Amino acid sequence: TDVQDLYRESAAELRVEHIAVKGSPPLEFRVAHGPHGPQVRPGLSLTWTALDPHNLRVPSRALTTATDWASFNRAADGWLGPAMNLVYADDQGHIGWRATGLIPKREPGDDGSRVHLGPGGTWRGYLPADEMPRLLDPVEGYIATANNRTIGTRFPHPVTTEWAGTSRVTRIRTQLAASTTWTAEKTELLQRDGGSTFHEALGRTLSPGLTFTQWELVRKAFRSELLARLLTGSSLAPGDYHWQGEDAWILAAAQAAPAQWRQVGLGDKAAFLAACQAEAQASRNWGRPWPEVNELRMKHPFGLKGGPLAWLFNPPALRIAGSGKSIRALTGIHGQSMRMVVDFSDLDRTRLVLPLGE
Repeated sequence: TDVQDLYRESAAELRVEHIAVKGSPPLEFRVAHGPHGPQVRPGLSLTWTALDPHNLRVPSRALTTATDWASFNRAADGWLGPAMNLVYADDQGHIGWRATGLIPKREPGDDGSRVHLGPGGTWRGYLPADEMPRLLDPVEGYIATANNRTIGTRFPHPVTTEWAGTSRVTRIRTQLAASTTWTAEKTELLQRDGGSTFHEALGRTLSPGLTFTQWELVRKAFRSELLARLLTGSSLAPGDYHWQGEDAWILAAAQAAPAQWRQVGLGDKAAFLAACQAEAQASRNWGRPWPEVNELRMKHPFGLKGGPLAWLFNPPALRIAGSGKSIRALTGIHGQSMRMVVDFSDLDRTRLVLPLGE
């Protein structure tokens, strides 16, 4: 959920904090405050749920001792920390999902996506916990989430304007629907699945028959060049644009007809695609297998500066499957840390899947 808002306003006070340092005098830290919170930049105040110490609690004990759906929800109602998707399963065969955390109640028409320029925009409290969306025993027989949109437009309160794309969750649903019998071993393999429905769809549209590496290179060229055209005349460069849900508009642009491209001022689609293909083929990675390109290099704290310590402490590079749009969400710079697999027929076989291989 979106739990931060910015306000363009003047500072109203200056708070002085002292940070204790062992063996040294305390450090003095000055924080300018506006009417809506501390200023992250001069003239720009931040309101954030985490700035209120009363909101920093997680009911860990209540959650770990919950015995059924009702006690699970009572415990989750007390979760005032970071907003999360919580999934539920019990030994009676029930499964469920609910959202937790604090959702600010904003003024009508305010979804939190823009900086507030006027005096308004103050939050009106938080949505009561018992109104948070939840789901028990869906007819599909499974629940899948992967940072995608889980709360639809029928929910009466704005939650956030930024969700991850649907590539990962679509792949999860496809795999789950393809089998009715799931063991702990099969579930662990699912967590390591490196397929990407987005790359497959984009590849079928732009360049059928390519490898995953080549699809990714074409995607990067297509995205960068298209953003350059869309942002022409603005103060933004393609590198300034970041939105998790960009898969939808990239795929829509790729699938749009040439006439639609001309109609909105994007020019000759065929020539554009040919230029993107040429740019991708010029990459030194064009003929390399994806795990070689998607290489992870981890550095030990003692090896950050290189030299003999790096040789001694840094682990060897790891060539990995997966991508930022795969169930196995791994790239050379980030990835999920762990996934839990629980077999309710034998709880002692519960395991943590470490996709990075630590």
